[in-house]
Amino acid sequence: MLPPLVIAAAVAVAAGGSFAALAKRAFPGGTAAVPREITVSRTAPVLPAGTPVHLLAVSDLHYISPKLNDGGEFFRRTVENADGKLTERSEEFLAALEAQTLKERPDALVISGDLTFNGEHQSLRDLKETFGRIREKGVTVLVLPGNHDVSYPMAVNFTGKGTERVKNVSQAEFLEECREFGYGAAEEKDRASFSYYYPLSEDFALLFLDANTEAAPGALLPETLDFAERVLKRARQKGVTVVTVTHQNVLPQNRLYGDAFAVRNRKETAALLKKYGVAHNLSGHAHLTHCAAEDGLADHAAGCMSLAPFRIARITVFGKQADYRNGILEVPPELREEGEARARQTIRQQVGAELDRLSLPPEIREKLTASAVRFNRAYFSGELDPEAFRKDPGLTLWKEYASGTLFWSYMQSAD
Repeated sequence: MLPPLVIAAAVAVAAGGSFAALAKRAFPGGTAAVPREITVSRTAPVLPAGTPVHLLAVSDLHYISPKLNDGGEFFRRTVENADGKLTERSEEFLAALEAQTLKERPDALVISGDLTFNGEHQSLRDLKETFGRIREKGVTVLVLPGNHDVSYPMAVNFTGKGTERVKNVSQAEFLEECREFGYGAAEEKDRASFSYYYPLSEDFALLFLDANTEAAPGALLPETLDFAERVLKRARQKGVTVVTVTHQNVLPQNRLYGDAFAVRNRKETAALLKKYGVAHNLSGHAHLTHCAAEDGLADHAAGCMSLAPFRIARITVFGKQADYRNGILEVPPELREEGEARARQTIRQQVGAELDRLSLPPEIREKLTASAVRFNRAYFSGELDPEAFRKDPGLTLWKEYASGTLFWSYMQSAD
């Protein structure tokens, strides 16, 4: 859950802005030389034309290795006062994803970035082991780096009452660690990024577009856009349907967010996808389950997998059609209840901080807070019915007592 009451701060860093600048100061040297001869065998052969292709898609795992936290008070306080994720239960979410993937056996598991909590090399190595087991059992795993995964300056080990810096992941190291999960077996590879073209059938392919390079954090490089155009042009000539995958959104998902969570050159990117008839893009980043549409292009933003209600998506592609359905990661009831409680607690804290500035009777304050919890749960899970919510008595109270607040603007921005 992106904390709605700190949107201004999030906007400053969401697309790689100030964190990217910090990364360059903390890890100087620019983009390292990356070997591009990396090739690995496919997990499964290309399916015949006309075969329905089934995808299981997730985003924003934000996994942290248990080797990087002692489970102590400082770590617990950090995650409990963050954005609602159950970060301390990372291992269980990863195990649940592995189990569900092997149970459903999709043609590919697609992970659209922010694999790690804050770019820790150890966390990526743990993920590599899990993804490797899935691959060994015959399911293709296809990944893309997010803004938290490459040269991120906040990689730490939580120990005692504080933190200590640990090794993060360079662009070259991400390629090396994740080469078996898409890039190495791709039919076409971008030499400037982790972007690649991966056919799953003779008439369907995924095009992963990496906007999280060391050279241009948050934007698609000119070389990557050129690569994408060449690939899309060739696919159109062959009659291949292409679904693209990005970490940042290619269309704004919320009027208040604006372009804060989009690829920095998203207009150019969206124009290119529309030019070649791409109808669907899979993204993440905002932790919001939502679909924005514009001129025939739908950008499906997946929610954060470790944030209640623990969203996944199932996509079936057949011919030129794609069926996109939101689902729920299968986790134990106790874990689900804890996640829902954490999400409620987080929004209560955020709303409470804003309502503290108003002089309100306790009963009105509680009704406003309860309404905010209902709204935020429905909105971030992709279950909001705007028409029904406009009839919520709490919305009338927000308009009457708190219409000058940021949270009121946030509720008005949802669609």
